[in-house]
Amino acid sequence: MNEMQQAFDIIRQQQAKLPEYSPAVMVGHQLMDLLKMQPEAAGFVLHDLQGKGMGIADCEQRIKAWADEHKKSGSCVCVPPDTAEQIIRKFYGIPAPEETKQRALGLAINLADFL
Repeated sequence: MNEMQQAFDIIRQQQAKLPEYSPAVMVGHQLMDLLKMQPEAAGFVLHDLQGKGMGIADCEQRIKAWADEHKKSGSCVCVPPDTAEQIIRKFYGIPAPEETKQRALGLAINLADFL
């Protein structure tokens, strides 16, 4: 079984312990979608998922914290999908697709190299 399939299995195991349409279950779905787009990230996401405090429910708490910080009034708040994706990427250390592409092509420039 490859790393992506192992990561999917862990995500599904974590989802099975949660209410069907809970926010953390949705985080798991979004994380699997990200891994399908960037299978090279599966190894370190797999490692993270196995660590304490790195499950999909923990990631969902980061998204909830963002929502709470940006709540204007009332009891309801929406987290835009791109914001949720950024939080998930940061939580699991998944680089943005542009960063991955630049690294593969050697296009990333470190300004410190010019000092």
